[in-house]
Amino acid sequence: LIDILSKKPFKLKQGVIDFLIPTFLFAKKGDFALYDSNRGYIPYINDTVLYLMNRNPHEYSIKSFELSNLRLNMFNKYRSYLNQEKENTFSNESFIESIRPFLVLYKGLTPYSQKTKKLSKEALNLREAISKAEDPEKIFFEQFPKALHYDIKELIKSEQLFDEYILNFQKTILEIKNSFDELLNRFENYLTQEVLGVKAKFPTYKTILQKRFATLKEHQFLPNQKTFMLRVNSNLDDRDSWLISICFALLGKSLHNISDKEEILLKEKLS
Repeated sequence: LIDILSKKPFKLKQGVIDFLIPTFLFAKKGDFALYDSNRGYIPYINDTVLYLMNRNPHEYSIKSFELSNLRLNMFNKYRSYLNQEKENTFSNESFIESIRPFLVLYKGLTPYSQKTKKLSKEALNLREAISKAEDPEKIFFEQFPKALHYDIKELIKSEQLFDEYILNFQKTILEIKNSFDELLNRFENYLTQEVLGVKAKFPTYKTILQKRFATLKEHQFLPNQKTFMLRVNSNLDDRDSWLISICFALLGKSLHNISDKEEILLKEKLS
């Protein structure tokens, strides 16, 4: 754009170009997506962005949105799923508004949920697409459908297929969100069924575990066993907090931060 304006028939001076392009881009910021070759997609244009863009224009590019009624209809179905109002046209603001819940979701995941492989292939693909989201248009119309093995052309044409896709999309999002809860459930099941050999709920199995060690004296414990017993006999009355504290006593780290391999180690140490 700078090259075009600096040559015939415009032949604008650099000072005018430095003023004109940022002004134009800021005024029309809703009609395109701005990219930095180093940082990728830039959702918001501010003074700093405009200053850096003038200093190093070759590092920036703009991309307009592919407009069609079918794509807009599909985008509005995404927005309906997110409980957002329908749009009459594509805009940078609407894409930002719609992608934000997924970025917030990913950032809110525990470190375990961000890296575990104990998910379906679709959930792994979708999580990766969210974590690497750069182009707001591409992620809705290419990366999300591809993650769940759907063809975008077929989705745009078929109302029924898209409804099926959205249901699977919602199910897969829930799988990602609930991955840490599933880890807690697996740990609980191992404790009750493999270690205690009972089918009981919290706090019943906590009491059973406490009774198992009731006759032991503190002087009999090794240092790490003492820490474990303090956790077992703690006054925590919340299942999740109590299980997490047991994990910390066994591994020396929070359950939120363990890896898939450490889940196996956790069960071995518990035994």
